[in-house]
Amino acid sequence: MTHPGVGPLTALAFVQIASYLGLVPLEKSSRDRRRLGHITKQGKFDGALFAGGGGAGHSAQSSLSLLLVAGSAIAQTVHVRANIPFNFAVGSKTLPAGTYDVGTIGNGDDKMLLVQARDGNSSMIMGSNAAENRKPADKSKLVFNKYGSRYFLSEIWVNGATRGRQLPKTSREKELAKDFAQDFAQRRVEIVASLLQ
Repeated sequence: MTHPGVGPLTALAFVQIASYLGLVPLEKSSRDRRRLGHITKQGKFDGALFAGGGGAGHSAQSSLSLLLVAGSAIAQTVHVRANIPFNFAVGSKTLPAGTYDVGTIGNGDDKMLLVQARDGNSSMIMGSNAAENRKPADKSKLVFNKYGSRYFLSEIWVNGATRGRQLPKTSREKELAKDFAQDFAQRRVEIVASLLQ
């Protein structure tokens, strides 16, 4: 999802604030993979951050300012580049074929994913979930789910890592997955990516 005037740092600030309010992702894990889903209110609320006065002597405004400054200092932990030869969907937006930089913004498991065309004409920022494999990735890659002629960005992996990023399926992708389940026309497509520093 994108919004005019909201860049990666502003989005990161919202993620940071949400974590302090106790909003955490729902965890669904299996033996081989750890998946974090939609946001729930099951976390611990740190009300001290927003308590005016008291022992800390910080107001909500100064706490928020500190959070924004701290958020801007967090570096991207994954940054890859790939030449994608087909149009593909990220969230509700379809991006044209081309060379893209894909990076995560945030800390811990609360990361936003920034997908940006090298030519500067297309970009998208979206929440992503942690994904784990027991075996390290054999290469840096972007993984797409393909339904007929439609491609959806699904996962991002870095060579040698057991943790990657996974995008939640949109309602449109879920519909297509259901439609193509009987036809066995769904498949995973991997595009090799290069790691950027």
